[in-house]
Amino acid sequence: MLGALDLADPAQYRTFLQVQYGARRPVEGWLATSQMSIPAPPAMSPLIAADLGELMQAPADTQDDAGLAFHPPAGADPLGAAWVLAGSSLGNRAMLADLGKREALPAAVRFLSSPDMIAYFAELRRAIEVPCPDPADATAAIAGAVACFGHFRAVCETMLPARIREMAA
Repeated sequence: MLGALDLADPAQYRTFLQVQYGARRPVEGWLATSQMSIPAPPAMSPLIAADLGELMQAPADTQDDAGLAFHPPAGADPLGAAWVLAGSSLGNRAMLADLGKREALPAAVRFLSSPDMIAYFAELRRAIEVPCPDPADATAAIAGAVACFGHFRAVCETMLPARIREMAA
């Protein structure tokens, strides 16, 4: 759904950042308090809030909205959610490159250009690209990833305008 946004359009870029903030903040909060085999990913929501502030828009506070809270299933491994957030940094780089090619870089790109998550993704890959002795470990990580993707979808369905959701369908 986020791919239907034209980030070269200032209003749609702000919408993109609002959705990212609304989705990431609860997941980052859960990851920060979860037991993980490696450190939790760096929080990107402060960068998003700074970008929104520079673009003269306050971040939407969705954390207290019960419909947008992040509630992974019991037993979900936070490693799966961390993988989703870290992997999305590759998409951020692609979006940033596209905006640069189009000579349409927004004024505030802390979130899209942050090297922190790219570095974390490399660390995460080294940690998980080993044989998994217990298939239950992989199942729990997959549950964490699926929960994270589902959470992002729910936030998109709540926060994105209907016309954008229809374009993505």
